[in-house]
Amino acid sequence: MKVVFLCQTDHAGSAYQAVKAINFVGRIQVRQITCFKHPWDYDADITLPSIWRDKSIERCDGYKEACQVLEEADFIHCWNDVYRDYFVESAQGKGRPEFKGKFPRYNEKHRSCTFTGTWYRRHYIKINQILKADGIKLVVQTPAFIMPSMESVFIPHAINTDAIIPLAVQNRNPKTIGCYHHEKTTANEDITQLKEILEEKYPGWCVMMEQTGTNNARLIQLSKCMFFMQDMDTRMISYGRSALEAMALGVPTFSAVCSELRKVMDDIAIIAITPTTLSDVLEKTLHQDYVSLAERARMWVIKYHGYQAIGEQYTRFFEAL
Repeated sequence: MKVVFLCQTDHAGSAYQAVKAINFVGRIQVRQITCFKHPWDYDADITLPSIWRDKSIERCDGYKEACQVLEEADFIHCWNDVYRDYFVESAQGKGRPEFKGKFPRYNEKHRSCTFTGTWYRRHYIKINQILKADGIKLVVQTPAFIMPSMESVFIPHAINTDAIIPLAVQNRNPKTIGCYHHEKTTANEDITQLKEILEEKYPGWCVMMEQTGTNNARLIQLSKCMFFMQDMDTRMISYGRSALEAMALGVPTFSAVCSELRKVMDDIAIIAITPTTLSDVLEKTLHQDYVSLAERARMWVIKYHGYQAIGEQYTRFFEAL
């Protein structure tokens, strides 16, 4: 069986990691076509970066290969998109660019898609209507997207735990908590609260802001943290790649834990926090055995997010199609 993951964007590199996980299991051949070159040098397969602005996509390097891959595929699996003509207006009144006219159309091959983040969070009602009407199977990567009104399959992030190796504890920056910064997220409020608590109760502790740059440079910085904190927002939000990469590096991680996650996973190694519990959780956690926390974090990611686990889940999903 041959499957193509078709992405307009792959902002966190999550689609290609899922592709690599499926190929790691080996029962299905999977390729990725993405129309976005990531500024942090995330890995990708066939990349056609001009699709957003250049209508002459046929002139792009790799276009002929992409068309051949689509022609040979048994199934087309879209990532944060659907393989049809539709229009969803954003909050700013701007339309979302379409696949229409960019590639040969193989509507009969498109049976499924994965949604992961902001676009689905904002427009899930409209998107679910489209999927139901077309009989498209939905995979959600975020447990917070599991909802009774829409049948879906939860398959989380894939992490290459063989390639992400923890740094020895003695080589980490002592008394540091890493944080992912993005100016448009509620996490900025969380970081401010964390800094205030550390300043008041834990002299010498500081926040290390995750820097943009190449993905490898970001992981090196992340590996040097003692702890990591992601987000305390639970409004259709759950942990993301930064939290999982930190945990794969053996960095114990604080984040919100949504109720949906507790229904689908056991023995959750994420250290659950809310704005009201953060101070108490820090007090408890910073006095626990660090090595045990670090080992538990990494083993949980291997169990639930490693290539073998995620590749097997996606493989069974496509075999059922």
